[in-house]
Amino acid sequence: MKIYLLITSALGFFIAFFIIWLIRKDHLHVRYAFGWIIIGIISAVLGFFPSIIDLLAQYLNIAYPPILAVVVAISFILIKMMLMDIERSRQTRDIIRLNQRIGILEAQLHTLHTKKIK
Repeated sequence: MKIYLLITSALGFFIAFFIIWLIRKDHLHVRYAFGWIIIGIISAVLGFFPSIIDLLAQYLNIAYPPILAVVVAISFILIKMMLMDIERSRQTRDIIRLNQRIGILEAQLHTLHTKKIK
C-alpha cells in the first residue's frame, strides 16, 4: 500500500474519532458534528479506495479526476459556510428578542417597584 493512501486513511479515521471525542466531552453539539463525521468517513474510504474518484470522474466525463475531489470539497465548504451563516443569523435574532424581553421585564419590574414605594 502506498504511503499517501495510508496517511489519507489514517487522517480520515483521526477526524472521525476526534469529532466523536469532542461530542463526548460536550465541546461540539451532535447537530454540527454529523457533517464532520461524514467527511472523516469519506476521507478514510477514499484513502483505502482512491480509484472511486477515478471511476466517478470517468462516469461524469471529467478528464482530470483529481479536480472532482477539489470541486466536491469546495462545494461542501460553501454549503457549510452557508449553514453557519444561517445559524448565526438565527442566534442573532434570538439574542435581540431576548434582550427586548429583558428590557420589557425590567421596565415592568421598575414600574412595580415605584408603585410599592409610593
